[in-house]
Amino acid sequence: MNGSTQIITVEGSRYECGYQHGEQAKELVKKNIDYYFGWWSRNLGLEKKDIFDRTESVLKVSREYDAGLVEEMRGLADGAGVDFESIVAMNSRYELAWASPAQLLGGCTGIAALPRRSEG
Repeated sequence: MNGSTQIITVEGSRYECGYQHGEQAKELVKKNIDYYFGWWSRNLGLEKKDIFDRTESVLKVSREYDAGLVEEMRGLADGAGVDFESIVAMNSRYELAWASPAQLLGGCTGIAALPRRSEG
């Protein structure tokens, strides 16, 4: 891509949209998976099996919220030629990585309440 932005256009069912997305962004999807699995291994000591073991809980919540999301992820995995669990992991990377307090590396979170909402 050499610094350009790739435009991906899809249409159809949720699965078909995911498949077309995966097909068009195959190399980027694979690079993203390699990056995160490497990061999790180096920084949190999590291997692929550890991550895959956690994906079922994410899938359960995703199905309850919007089953179409799961079909879109399945299509993306098929289109990119990667494991479905890897796509689930990418879409829940923060939830999976920070699921255990022992794994927290620190960070910063901010929240604000503006005066008109916090007067009372």
